[in-house]
Amino acid sequence: MRLTHKVLAFLILSALTLACAGKSEEASKEVDPVTVKGDIEPTTVTTGKASYKTFEYLVNTTGKIEAAAEVQLVVQQNGYIRNLSAKEGQVVNQGQLIATIDAPEALLAYEKAKIALASAELEFENEKFAFTDGDLSTESLAARENNFRLKSGLKAAEISMKEAELALEKTKIYAPITGKIADLSLKPGSLVNSGDKLCFVISNQNLILKAKVLEADINQIKIGYKAEIFPVTAITEPISATVSSINPKVDENGMVSVTLQVSNNQALLPGMNARAIIKVPRQDNLIVPKSAVVIRSGRSVVFKLVNGVAKWNYVVTGLDNGREVELLEFDQIKDGDVVITSNNLQIANDAPVKVIN
Repeated sequence: MRLTHKVLAFLILSALTLACAGKSEEASKEVDPVTVKGDIEPTTVTTGKASYKTFEYLVNTTGKIEAAAEVQLVVQQNGYIRNLSAKEGQVVNQGQLIATIDAPEALLAYEKAKIALASAELEFENEKFAFTDGDLSTESLAARENNFRLKSGLKAAEISMKEAELALEKTKIYAPITGKIADLSLKPGSLVNSGDKLCFVISNQNLILKAKVLEADINQIKIGYKAEIFPVTAITEPISATVSSINPKVDENGMVSVTLQVSNNQALLPGMNARAIIKVPRQDNLIVPKSAVVIRSGRSVVFKLVNGVAKWNYVVTGLDNGREVELLEFDQIKDGDVVITSNNLQIANDAPVKVIN
């Protein structure tokens, strides 16, 4: 009986020894983590570059193209349009005759003024001839002649003549500036009254864009800053412009009016809607593509590509312009480094990657 217990104890001990040996052998067969990492399929990514340069903050806005010089021509005499030499869209030069008004009343007033002036001049000469005062000093002669002009009605006749000439001159309408005729509203032979609108003359060589900018951005914009204009047309290339003026007043919607002077206006017309991007230069800093910055664990992270693996770097970002972001604080990133710009939301530090640019 006692022997049986000893045999049983020996058998149990042998079984335990064999079990431990089996586990040890299995443990020795586990794959090294480094080997597992090397067998992982690399994540495909695209890349960009970190660059130390002047960062351009972009302020987006919209507005309408306007002519910097635009004059409305108005009829200043009652009558009929006798000659109308301009057509809508025609280019006219400053001082060019555009229309003539047939105004018989103005012509009649001019003829009456001529007769009244001639009569007053004759009366003036008679007054001078009849006067026989012996005082011939220069001062007394000037005073005496002025009295003669008043007494004979010559002074009043001269003023009436100037008024008649001015009224007659108003029957001719000239182009005040060089530009194109627009909104021509009258025709030859039309009966017109003083104050009727004839047309606009728009300077097609000097166009501007009136745009609205958020008050939060206005302190960053200064006169002389460069901009690009994109009309709502099929134009593919941006049109250069410059900030020429800033309204010092904020409107009820929290917007500030900014005027952009257009450099090349061949493809633009007044009244066109357009989008503008104002470029605000900032201090030199390290710049990366916007897509290179991701939020991980509540902080901004940029992955740098080093020898085929992704290296995790915490950063502090500044402004972004929709395409690039400035880095204010960065650890291991420097000018010229390659940064990962896609699939960087799920990759880990030291993860193998494959560039597919």
